[in-house]
Amino acid sequence: MRIAARPVELAVISFVALSVGFAAGLWLARQDGGVSGGAGAASRAPHPVGAEDHLELGTLALQQGDLASAERHFAQAVALEPGSARARADLGAVLMLQGRWDEARSELDRARDADPQSPEAWFLTGMLRRDGFADTAGAREAWTRFLELIPSESPQAETVRGWLADLR
Repeated sequence: MRIAARPVELAVISFVALSVGFAAGLWLARQDGGVSGGAGAASRAPHPVGAEDHLELGTLALQQGDLASAERHFAQAVALEPGSARARADLGAVLMLQGRWDEARSELDRARDADPQSPEAWFLTGMLRRDGFADTAGAREAWTRFLELIPSESPQAETVRGWLADLR
């Protein structure tokens, strides 16, 4: 099903697409030994169709406006890797696009618990609090945390600084 995207949906879709790049960079850094894979990462056996595959398919579906397929793939990624902040944040994003605010909040809470340093989780939490719950103080808090985690000259930082200014 193709949907017409509203500005907030475009922001979510764009950020999810950009998060693929963030994740790829992190993966490459781990391959070079620059970032720890976390406890137990080496002992996990790979799944034949892994969480990363479902994340990629979910992102493609989201870009095409197929929310049902995106949700299905992101949920499968969560099922395969329940501790993945990215999978939970991406699932939270697609739930937000469907107006399922409480479910999205649950996934984003779990994403932040899994990785308190996840820029994506904080970015989406700000959107959720502003758009889903009219909680400007919560949005400000989440986006302030987001800005602490990303390069200050990035396009995402510029966008969020504008949104923070609009909250005043």
